[in-house]
Amino acid sequence: MFGLEAPASQLLYATVMIVATLANGETSTGTAFFYQFKIDAQRSVPTLVTNKHVISGASSVKFLVHEAIIDKETGKQGPGTTSFEVSVPGGLFIEHPGDVDLCAMPFEPLRRQASMQGKEVFFISLTEELIPDDDKLREMSVLEDVVMVGYPIGLSDLANNFPIIRKGITASHPHVDFNGKPWAVVDIASFPGSSGSPVLLLNQGAYGTKGGFVIGSRTLLLGILFAGPVLKTDGTWEIKEIPTAKVRVPVVVTSIPVHLGYYVKAKELNVLKEHLVKTLKIE
Repeated sequence: MFGLEAPASQLLYATVMIVATLANGETSTGTAFFYQFKIDAQRSVPTLVTNKHVISGASSVKFLVHEAIIDKETGKQGPGTTSFEVSVPGGLFIEHPGDVDLCAMPFEPLRRQASMQGKEVFFISLTEELIPDDDKLREMSVLEDVVMVGYPIGLSDLANNFPIIRKGITASHPHVDFNGKPWAVVDIASFPGSSGSPVLLLNQGAYGTKGGFVIGSRTLLLGILFAGPVLKTDGTWEIKEIPTAKVRVPVVVTSIPVHLGYYVKAKELNVLKEHLVKTLKIE
């Protein structure tokens, strides 16, 4: 189909749509992405990361994943042409210990469910090396090109099981904690289903720095979308979690999205890692 050498192409295999079945029988959708929590030089824990509110109250969670194939000559794993469904209980996610809308599920339960079907999952993980440190964040411009990968209003390329990639710009400086929270803002329309989408700085060919333009490419994980401001009909505004529930009946529109998104800064994944390591009792 196409090569996976380019970082942008790899993003097509880095996310998965979540379809959560709630206690009342209704379903909701969101986005999760594959992420490797590094334990030491030799070990890491593969997980799926999303927002707490995406799986809140879920009795089960379903994923549509890519099937892996093994090249008989090289022994290397690659993406097949088909996808399949995997369901796991909703209580497997480990939540960020603080007031931060993040959680992660170890990949192993999903792998076991796939194995029971006689299949392997193909995926490409984001890693800790993609998280910019304070120095890198400080050097960034207040105006950077970003992409967000996910499933707005549950949309995807169903034939190929690919997510939707949206492009925008930073709307606050990536180094600054917006309103004193570990958040930042992007100028990207954020719709239901986008919760849990990774927000990445993705430059291909050339990019600007405080010292001038650099020829090359750059991929950094800035954070994870979780909310956005909406304009209310009375003229005031509020911050709302990006909803996940699928609307099945006509409703009166009482708020208007302003095409901005709030993301949890990627550094909070390091806090989540510490809690995950303790919870899983990894030594």
